[in-house]
Amino acid sequence: MNGPLGAIAGIEACQALFMEITRDNLNFAASLAATRSPLDILDVATKFAGRQIGMYGRLSRAVVNIAAGRQAPTI
Repeated sequence: MNGPLGAIAGIEACQALFMEITRDNLNFAASLAATRSPLDILDVATKFAGRQIGMYGRLSRAVVNIAAGRQAPTI
């Protein structure tokens, strides 16, 4: 998809990913609030970091595809 329709589709895909990142951040805050020990904090933070790395990788690929004029992948 080239042209403005492709860019619009890519931007919508990025917006969906930003919403997913926001939900994950809220879940992380709720998980931290519910922790009872320092080891629980490490477990929650490790899982959160892994998910964030994956999401930012998908976001980066989507932005590159938009900039290159290629069809944005479905996220």
